[in-house]
Amino acid sequence: MNPSILCPRLNGLAFHVVILSLGWGGLSLGSHAQRPGGPPQGPGSDRMEALRIAYITEELALTPEESQVFWPLQRAFDAKILESRNGLQSMQRQGLSGEMSPGEVEKLLEDMTKLRKQMVDDEADHLKAVIELLGAERGFKMTTIQREMASKIRETLGSSRGASAPQDHRQRGPRQGLSGPKRRLTPLMQ
Repeated sequence: MNPSILCPRLNGLAFHVVILSLGWGGLSLGSHAQRPGGPPQGPGSDRMEALRIAYITEELALTPEESQVFWPLQRAFDAKILESRNGLQSMQRQGLSGEMSPGEVEKLLEDMTKLRKQMVDDEADHLKAVIELLGAERGFKMTTIQREMASKIRETLGSSRGASAPQDHRQRGPRQGLSGPKRRLTPLMQ
């Protein structure tokens, strides 16, 4: 991936200077790490993480001092959200695994609701901490930056695969032909 796609204002040399300064500033890029609950990271994911750091650092105009506080805070939040998402996926798989009694369905839905509420609370706490560090304008800008970055990545990946334009999965409609055993609806699910 071309660094200028995510960071158009950074040329090749400036991009590497930013990445090196982030590394020297005590920020670990996790080159030999594994995301909690996730697959091992390879060279491509290290590069993607470096681009993500450079993009967010540039867009938020983080000073070296702010970076030293912001990135550990952001990494802790990312790990917490990843863990919660993995928990939700596990619960969803449990729900799709077969017949469940009405009590089991009720408990599973209750657990999923609690976890989703906790994720919202975690996001609010993180946003408060970022606003406290960077101020309201840059703190609230963080969510926009992440959305823009994800959009640029999707566009880049779509064009590199020969797609004519980025596709929105919501326009496709429901998935057809779900595989797996037919499940009987319990009275609670009807």
